Amino acid sequence: MRDEDSDTFYIHFLGQACFSAALPDLTVCHTSARFGIPPETLNHLLHDQVMPRIIAHQGDLVLHAGSIVIGSMAAAISANTGRGKSTLTASLHAAGNPILGDDALIVTADDSGYHVRAVYPSLRLLPDSVAHLFGDAAETRTMAHYSAKRHVTVEGSDATVPLGMLIFLAPPAPDISLRRLSVAEACMSLISNSFALDPTDKVWATANMRRASALAAAVPAFSLSYPRDYAALPDVHTAILETLSMIGENT
Repeated sequence: MRDEDSDTFYIHFLGQACFSAALPDLTVCHTSARFGIPPETLNHLLHDQVMPRIIAHQGDLVLHAGSIVIGSMAAAISANTGRGKSTLTASLHAAGNPILGDDALIVTADDSGYHVRAVYPSLRLLPDSVAHLFGDAAETRTMAHYSAKRHVTVEGSDATVPLGMLIFLAPPAPDISLRRLSVAEACMSLISNSFALDPTDKVWATANMRRASALAAAVPAFSLSYPRDYAALPDVHTAILETLSMIGENT
């Protein structure tokens, strides 16, 4: 919600908290919170929900996506909630690939192409994924009081890395499939998985559509389907690495 008189945005998380962001400097504070809400929940809402929207409002395309670095290029992995974005990102990291983050990516462009960096290095997983991918020795902490997910301590990076491919997770399927998306399909997937502070702002929405269209035309995007079985993940990794390798050979 936007207060036109003071040019302040109010971001409500019903039953939990409200944050305000004042333009033009976008000073942020939480203006109210449910009694007894723990600080880790406020931190989660601020860093995973509020900050990505503020950065997007300032003019960058910010994707609800995780990213790992393979060789010299990053693969961005995006999905609807519950499709396994964080688990796939974490499994690639556990296999030896550096992680940027698992939730929000800032996309920028220059003369050399597109690059990504995480809003902040992060990895959040359900306990069964933590145990399967990292074992009992993994260091974790509470993400938010209303979620079973845990923050997993990882050596994330705040580096800016060339973006090699975009991956959008499709619903589970019996077989592994990486289908190249058309530019139009990729653009709509980017819009659907990007953060917005004020989606009703037509000027901002038009500019964000242009940013998404340009990215979709420049970086290969794929729809990935696979069985939601930990045993399938090594073969999923192979498919992603081989595809990214072919992209690198053709650039």
